[in-house]
Amino acid sequence: MTRPIALAAFVWLVLAKLAAVAWAGPPKLALPAIEGDDDGELRDAVMEALDGEDIALVGPKATNRATEKLGELSGLTTKQAKQLATELKADAIIYGALQSSEGKSRILHFDIWVNGHKLKGFTIQFTNPHSKKFKKALYEKMVEKLNSPPPDEDDGDGKGKKKKPTDDEEDGKKKQKADADGDGDGDDVDAEDGKKKKKAKKTAATDEDGEDGEDDGVAIVKRAQPKHSANRAAIRLDIGGGGSTRRLTFTTAPDFQDGPPDFKPGAVPNGRFELDAYPFAFGNPDGFAGGIGLGVKYDRALSSHVQPGADGPRLTVKQQQYEVGLRYRWVFTETATSPSVTFGANYGRRTYVPDRGPLAAPTDLDLPDTDYKYIAPSLGLRFPIGGSLAFVVGGEALLVQDAGPIQEADSYGRAKVFGIDSQAGLDLVIKNRFAFRALAEYNRIGFAFTGKGDLANNRDGDPDTIDIGGALDQTIGGSLTFAVLY
Repeated sequence: MTRPIALAAFVWLVLAKLAAVAWAGPPKLALPAIEGDDDGELRDAVMEALDGEDIALVGPKATNRATEKLGELSGLTTKQAKQLATELKADAIIYGALQSSEGKSRILHFDIWVNGHKLKGFTIQFTNPHSKKFKKALYEKMVEKLNSPPPDEDDGDGKGKKKKPTDDEEDGKKKQKADADGDGDGDDVDAEDGKKKKKAKKTAATDEDGEDGEDDGVAIVKRAQPKHSANRAAIRLDIGGGGSTRRLTFTTAPDFQDGPPDFKPGAVPNGRFELDAYPFAFGNPDGFAGGIGLGVKYDRALSSHVQPGADGPRLTVKQQQYEVGLRYRWVFTETATSPSVTFGANYGRRTYVPDRGPLAAPTDLDLPDTDYKYIAPSLGLRFPIGGSLAFVVGGEALLVQDAGPIQEADSYGRAKVFGIDSQAGLDLVIKNRFAFRALAEYNRIGFAFTGKGDLANNRDGDPDTIDIGGALDQTIGGSLTFAVLY
């Protein structure tokens, strides 16, 4: 009894910790059309760059509808930004404007409002908005800005709060600072950022395609946390349940009429939890070691009974399954919507044992107990369908080492046993933090009896003839689980 309690306590602590981390969620960001971006291509590139674990994006259609209510925009005021945030239920409004061009390079300036406060904007100089350098620099800078504290409204003398500058006053200060920098690009980063920018100009990074200076004007103070998209989650805990029905049938000798009845009970409800952990993915989810993991699965029937005959006592059944094993996950590309494949090897146990205590004799129930112990090579595939939905499919080959009481001499005796376990379904991910998974499942274990068990060879009183040659144990079911991911 101690082990189940300790296991339940561990699962509860893990779930509570993950839920506490995940519940807050990333800030919700809205990006109206970029000024000067006539065809919308730059806005698409910016939204693609900002699509990550630390930022939740409002869809462009919803943003466009809300922006249209404000009328014609040329720039964005704090009042308008607050109206947009209220309409879209957004934590942050980002307004971008193409300022000028320097040869092949272009300069893009962002103004930022977080929870109604206008933060210092920033400027990024780039050549190709689809390059990895542009995406990385923009994403990390935006995460830094969104996580920065709101403007200090106190003047520091303890006499109260400063008067907030108007938008025109802020713009005037930015212009003066830009002139003081002498670079003419309207950059409004602080003095330390300005020094980093000048240093960046002296040692401009160059892409493989020869495009340089893409990250001018972006001073990265801290690095964003590793991106744990759903296909690279460092840990995933599923809890839920479902239902299943079992069918055990026997192969009898020709013209043999005294075989055991087929076992076809009704469906039973079950509870389940699964834990997948990839320890090295906490630090580097994209690295080779990030794919090394382990998994645990436990499934138990909540109410399972069997009754021998119409007048027999109703027997409680211990019906459960668990697996534990190692796995390796391979994600095909770097994107959050990349397909992935997982190879693994598990040790498992699957039990179906009725409590025969209420029976006058154990043999009054003509149903063998099964307690499978097996090693299972496994293969799983995950195919994203769009941004949040994925098709999942998996299977195992069950190399049964021991089938339990059914193989004893007073039952059906020794046998060749082999099985498969398969599942397929959909995975709905919510902001890379939560998910719902619905699965259809099928398990099949076949027997070919090779020994001289009493129930296989002596049902007709003649031990020299084979009465029961084999058996087929099948389980069909489904499950729905809720998951917390990190």
